[in-house]
Amino acid sequence: MRNIRRDRDINGIRRTPRVGLSHELRHSYDADKGLVTTEATDNGISIMEIRAINTENKIRNKIGEPKRTTYGKKKIPERLLY
Repeated sequence: MRNIRRDRDINGIRRTPRVGLSHELRHSYDADKGLVTTEATDNGISIMEIRAINTENKIRNKIGEPKRTTYGKKKIPERLLY
């Protein structure tokens, strides 16, 4: 079993609980609304992860934290971020 640090994202970067919660709640929302998909970007980042990161970025913007632009070591295409 993988050791998961709940206070860090997949990049190992520390994140506040509200940012992490917003990310996970987006996954829950997608599941509840039937929006689960296996679609991915050309570099392999799941569209579901990008949606969760965009939700996270809304919270980051409100609390003055920097925008997240990567997932793992992969850069999220700019056109998919908001």
